[in-house]
This record gives sequence, structure tokens and C-alpha cells, in this order.
Amino acid sequence: MQSITSILLTVAGIAVLSLFGFVALSLFMVFAGILSVTLLARAVMLKPKQAPVYAEARDGRRVTRVWNDGKGTIIDM
Repeated sequence: MQSITSILLTVAGIAVLSLFGFVALSLFMVFAGILSVTLLARAVMLKPKQAPVYAEARDGRRVTRVWNDGKGTIIDM
């Protein structure tokens, strides 16, 4: 009788462990799918092209401005 009980407990333990493994694998696949869709969407989206902004003096003459935005020196002519 003890051998039957131990066999049943072993089978039940293996079933529970395999169920936990299946749940973990399923959650991993869902996470990987969401991550893949997000990365694909970011790769496909086009970034808007920035329009240049021109500076003019009040009397209509062009003004030359030079400044550094942290990425490089900008010269606005």
C-alpha cells in the first residue's frame, strides 16, 4: 500500500512541477511577444523631420547666432 501511495505522490508532484513549468513558459512567451511587437513598432515608426527655424532682426536683416546645444555647435546664419 505504501508503494502505491508513493507512486501516486510522485506522479502528482511531477504533474504539479510540469504545470508550474508550463505556466512559467507561457508567461515568458507572452512577455517576449509583447517585447517583440514593441520593438518592431519602434523600428517601423518614422521620426518626424524637424523644420528649420530662421531668425531675423526686426528690420528684416538676417542675424547670425552661434550656440552649443550639447550635441555640437550650431551656427544659424
